[in-house]
Amino acid sequence: MQVGDLQQIESWATSSVSEGALSATADRRGTLLTAKNTRRLLELARHLPEADHALVRAIYGDGTPIRVVAGLRRQPDRECRRRLALLVDRMNHPAFAVAVHGSAPIRGRGARIARACFVEGLTIRQAAVRLRTSVYAVRRERARILAMVQCLKLANRLSHAAARQAA
Repeated sequence: MQVGDLQQIESWATSSVSEGALSATADRRGTLLTAKNTRRLLELARHLPEADHALVRAIYGDGTPIRVVAGLRRQPDRECRRRLALLVDRMNHPAFAVAVHGSAPIRGRGARIARACFVEGLTIRQAAVRLRTSVYAVRRERARILAMVQCLKLANRLSHAAARQAA
């Protein structure tokens, strides 16, 4: 993996909430989301399972009130809000960006495990059953991906620090 890959993944994974024009959308903490961040979430939502994608698109894309969406899904408002918050947290995690956009070290079984755990949100056991592999293999690959994400964050910080010192 190269520094260019690192910066692309980091930009996908960490988008500042204070940039761009504010939209009327708020996350579960009451923080207003920017139009830029909302667009990013809608773009990332394409990779979610269809039901989750539809929920994110209805709330953030169409601007449908959560009460209406919850009524259509025949769920309590609270349950729908909680599901949306979990999806937003998952899409904001750097491992989601790594799983979606791929990376040289993640191929084959590792890519399938990354997709199952970080994109679809399956537990380690559920991913192992779906992918017909051992729990140990899923746990090991998931830990490897999380370690890679931490290394990417550290390398990005170091490259920014070096650029500041050179300037």
